[in-house]
Amino acid sequence: MTFRWRVRKTDRRMTGHEYFEYVANPSYNQIDLVALANKTNIYRTMLFEARNWCWQTWGPSRELGLFREKELFDTMTDRWCWHTEFHNHKILLKSDKEANWFKLKWQ
Repeated sequence: MTFRWRVRKTDRRMTGHEYFEYVANPSYNQIDLVALANKTNIYRTMLFEARNWCWQTWGPSRELGLFREKELFDTMTDRWCWHTEFHNHKILLKSDKEANWFKLKWQ
């Protein structure tokens, strides 16, 4: 089973669409029941690796739930953030520039 990041445009159905143009979600392209059973752990590891890379590339950010609290986090970037609610691991990206950079690294 091959796991990778899938990057696509956000729309009104998605959490964070008002701040970010793109969302990156972990995905897989083949069905393997053993690997699928470990999917949550694999996705979590993928999130940690990508989040660390984003932090080093664009600077510190925050969980999407805290994104609206700008006065508390004024030293953090608005170019990206992450969201992990209900095991829904994703990285949100501000614009084409960040999305293309992310794709070059992770796809």
